Amino acid sequence: MRKKGNTVLAGLIICLLLVFLAAAGKLFGAYLKYQKGDVSYEKLQEYVQEPEEEESPESEKEKEEPKNRYLEIDFAGLKAVNPDVIAWIQIPALDISYPVVQGKDNACQTAS
Repeated sequence: MRKKGNTVLAGLIICLLLVFLAAAGKLFGAYLKYQKGDVSYEKLQEYVQEPEEEESPESEKEKEEPKNRYLEIDFAGLKAVNPDVIAWIQIPALDISYPVVQGKDNACQTAS
């Protein structure tokens, strides 16, 4: 009787280990996709330049108000990489700075 209980327990442990390994594999695959995306976005940052700060004497009131400074985007270079690029979105408070693309239709395409 004791051997049957050990066999069932061993089978259960093996099944749980297989489930754990499958889940870990899925998580690692998702991690690799995010890493690939990060590398792609870093390469796209080559086409973006932050505006240079002007060093001019300003009054205290002007220093308190943030000036709107726009990114300088090389859209010709971006369109050479992906012709569907139509804009660039930047939200400094959320650390978002990405290209915006639009295809001819709303079909979702995934990279293989």
